[in-house]
Amino acid sequence: MKKLWFIFMSILMVCSSGYAQNIIEFRLVCSDKSDCIETVYEKGEALYIEQIPVIKSLDIEEAKVFSSELPEEFIKKMQEQGVHVGPTQYGVEIKFTQEGAAKLKQITQENIKRRLAIVLNGNVLTAPIILEPITGGVVQVSGQYTKEQTEEIAAKINQSLTVNK
Repeated sequence: MKKLWFIFMSILMVCSSGYAQNIIEFRLVCSDKSDCIETVYEKGEALYIEQIPVIKSLDIEEAKVFSSELPEEFIKKMQEQGVHVGPTQYGVEIKFTQEGAAKLKQITQENIKRRLAIVLNGNVLTAPIILEPITGGVVQVSGQYTKEQTEEIAAKINQSLTVNK
């Protein structure tokens, strides 16, 4: 029932705006199913995320693509494991407003060892475990994304910022 409510509210938001808009949110991952929404992580893992986002687009200043060169040893090790990795890793850097950075710091301080899902248009981009407080007001989302994928993700996040401000 809660999942249907979430879907209904999402459809209502899109219909009431007259066009589809991009929505970026950060939601804590639940340890059990109660009062949570089921979603499927892109890697096929079923996750239960809290209904209320802890960070919304209003808390984000901008998103941009970044790249970093990977060490040769790392590339060889990954290839030995059957994972194709290029020499450059691409990701999206998300910079928070001053208020958003304060929220992120508090949330990550209070939820060490929990997962924080970054959700774009209802799809979980990533859901890392919080190992330590994030105090700098910037997060980087990386993985096996191509340059084009990171450009698309950054563009969607930035579009959500202009639509929702």
